[in-house]
Amino acid sequence: MAAAGYGSDLEEDVGGEAKRARKEASKGDSISTKTTPRSSAAVHRPEKSTFAEERDKAARSEYMHTTLRGMNAYDRHKRFINDYLLFYGGARAKLRPTEVAKNDYDVIEEEHRFLWDDKEQPATWEQRLAKKYYDKLFKEYTLVDLSRYREGLVALRWRTEEEVLAAKGQFVCGNLACSARDDLTSWEVDFNYVEQGKARSALVKVRLCPDCSRRLNHANPHRRARSAREAAEADAHEADEKKKKRKHKHKHDKSDDDSDQEKDRKHKRKHRHDRDDASDDDDERERKHKHKHKHKSRHEDKGSRAEDLLDDLLV
Repeated sequence: MAAAGYGSDLEEDVGGEAKRARKEASKGDSISTKTTPRSSAAVHRPEKSTFAEERDKAARSEYMHTTLRGMNAYDRHKRFINDYLLFYGGARAKLRPTEVAKNDYDVIEEEHRFLWDDKEQPATWEQRLAKKYYDKLFKEYTLVDLSRYREGLVALRWRTEEEVLAAKGQFVCGNLACSARDDLTSWEVDFNYVEQGKARSALVKVRLCPDCSRRLNHANPHRRARSAREAAEADAHEADEKKKKRKHKHKHDKSDDDSDQEKDRKHKRKHRHDRDDASDDDDERERKHKHKHKHKSRHEDKGSRAEDLLDDLLV
């Protein structure tokens, strides 16, 4: 037996191999214990019923998109036309001429009016649609297109709600191609246009920057729109002018009346004078006639007395 604290090389080798064997065994056991739950748990695979449900769902989706129930009105219309032409190809002549389908925008563009009469009632659904769109517009200021101002042509339209919220046409230049905000001026535009074959006219307001104002007045000068204070002052001034004109006219009429009265007085005076002259002439003629008649009577008396004397002498 070996002394305490010392061992042979053979014992060390045997002990080391035993330790390594136990270590590997313990390591293998740990690996086996760790991998056992994973290997024991089977991978989840869907059942056949699940595959069938998914297949049926895809088929239903394809069916809804390719059949009538899954189509909108326009797609169903095209499907019917295609089926009609496919199965009844000889009946093409019975079909209506192909026309371009109109949307709401096309209808509004055809039936739109710059100004609608409040008393007029739309007769068709197209006119009702255009009138409904017109009622949603804001008609305090207009927007202008000055792209053809050199030709003397301008285009005007009312503002939409989005443009009003963006202050376009009131605090921003009303030209569609301009976004200036400084030195804006309001103009009153006598807008003459042709609508539905009839010449029409409307007085509208538009606010423009100096450059766009020059373009607006390039061919036809327009009057600058007045503010509320300026309009009140102008109305007061106009009322004063009308009052002065009425006074002047009244004074002129009074002077005319006075002149007419003076003429009447002169005419009466002249008529009286003429009448007096005529009466004087009549008196003079009467005196002359009386004098002549008196002279004649005297002459006749003298003749009769001479005849009487002659008769006496003859006797």
